[in-house]
Amino acid sequence: MHQSASLSPRILIVGGGTAGWMCAAAISRRFASANLQITLVESEQIGTVGVGEATIPHLRYFNERLGFREPEFLQATSATYKLGIEFINWGQVGEAYIHPFGVFGKKFRDVGFHHLWARYRQDQPQDSLFDYSVSVLAAAQGKFAYPSSNPADLLAEYSYAFHIDASRYATFYAVTQRFGA
Repeated sequence: MHQSASLSPRILIVGGGTAGWMCAAAISRRFASANLQITLVESEQIGTVGVGEATIPHLRYFNERLGFREPEFLQATSATYKLGIEFINWGQVGEAYIHPFGVFGKKFRDVGFHHLWARYRQDQPQDSLFDYSVSVLAAAQGKFAYPSSNPADLLAEYSYAFHIDASRYATFYAVTQRFGA
């Protein structure tokens, strides 16, 4: 069978939801000049899981590469800010900690903060490393501010992510990217 050279390359993505729409958006953006025809097929019998979904900071960078504006994304997905991931009963029952999206303290001269803290802790064993994380302290107080753009500022040493409605997130991609389904 003879195919015309004018046919656009076609990509079929089987499965929707957050992963399917993210895949379609990334391919579309990366190969924008290739005149691709992207089709995403979702099952009407298998609904998208409509739960909250925790993200990591890389999602912000992914959205930025796609050209999404954060205020629109926040509204469309009912997102809230997230400064880390809390682990409850991780080491033992009753123990919890927050893995921050950022660093602990700042290095002094050429000495990394962890070295300084380890030496300090020899004299102050009750102190916690988590007391030296902007992300952990802000999260514990229910506070949020965008990181500073000044690299010398301690408030530039953390990042953030989101907690989103996964169903609304998939719909956000579908609407903003206008893929065939």
